[in-house]
Amino acid sequence: MLPPQKDRKNYYSILGLKTDATQGQIKTAYRKKAKQLHPDSNSYAGAEDKFMQLSEAYQVLRSPLQRNAYDIDKKPQKPLGKLPLQNCSWCKKVTAQPRFVIFREVVSHNFHSEAKEISGVFCSDCAQNAAIRASFKTWVLGWWGMPFGFILTIATLWRNLLGGRKPKTINSRLLLKQAKAFQSQGEFELAKATAEQARKYTKSPFYINQINSFKAPLKGKETKTLKNNWRFFNRSFAVQLAPILMIAIISGAFSYAFRDDEIKTKKSLEIVRQEEIKVIALPENGDSEFIYQTTSEFLHVRKGPSLHFGIISTLKKYSKVRLTGLVPKTSWVRIKTKNGSSGFVLFKHLVKSKYVKKD
Repeated sequence: MLPPQKDRKNYYSILGLKTDATQGQIKTAYRKKAKQLHPDSNSYAGAEDKFMQLSEAYQVLRSPLQRNAYDIDKKPQKPLGKLPLQNCSWCKKVTAQPRFVIFREVVSHNFHSEAKEISGVFCSDCAQNAAIRASFKTWVLGWWGMPFGFILTIATLWRNLLGGRKPKTINSRLLLKQAKAFQSQGEFELAKATAEQARKYTKSPFYINQINSFKAPLKGKETKTLKNNWRFFNRSFAVQLAPILMIAIISGAFSYAFRDDEIKTKKSLEIVRQEEIKVIALPENGDSEFIYQTTSEFLHVRKGPSLHFGIISTLKKYSKVRLTGLVPKTSWVRIKTKNGSSGFVLFKHLVKSKYVKKD
């Protein structure tokens, strides 16, 4: 919130408040005055006009954006003398780079979630602190409301991570006002540099003309180069990003540690070479003792003695094969098919050829 100024349009006076009133005080004062002045309950001639003035004042002051715009413009410029410099609304220090920023925090209560805006004119350090504080409160209290607490929390943390919302029109007017204050105090270099910042915040021809008109008398003056205190990658960004990275790292570690044993086995078996598999060889020619037939409708012949090895071919039921090897300590055997291809199958799917009879 901006420092207290003279209430030129009497919006605060209409509500019976001081210029530093909180949003809660504004809402309470409006309800109280509305009951007194509402035309349905008040019959005197000027009641309707008074009620309309009250509604106009409340509509402006209830919105942080409109209120700050009103606070910036409400004090008339003095024709002579030095203009006051805009202070940070948190630390009260003068800054050449003030910004009006809106952060948000979410607080949830069971089935209700509330998003509250935190706005004001900040220096860069105080804006970073405000963002960190709002995000921390949201991390702790924002998730629990159902069903929208989670969604509001994600959106709020993302907005705060990116530096909050900086309305362009309000910031352009704020910076131009600060530039005029610097000019009135003889700080022409700062005045010109601040006006340059104001120009970057607006595309409105009206404000561009105002800024250009202000800069025209300063054309011969040197421009002071201001350090960019509002850069994107700053302390606030790092602090707010840290818990997100921590969650990602922990989730990845747990996923790696507790992944399915079958996947681990598959990956380990995929790197086993065919020649590294120990097989007890059986005679491949002549002896009919090692001729078998398949008993499964479709039997997959694999590259190695495991279900995780790739499939070479598929045999139909009653297909004749020759056993060419046994894999120790397993139920797998190596076979050779009629077309000469060799692979592995489970022995339980085979039976000696002379015992097989078709239906």
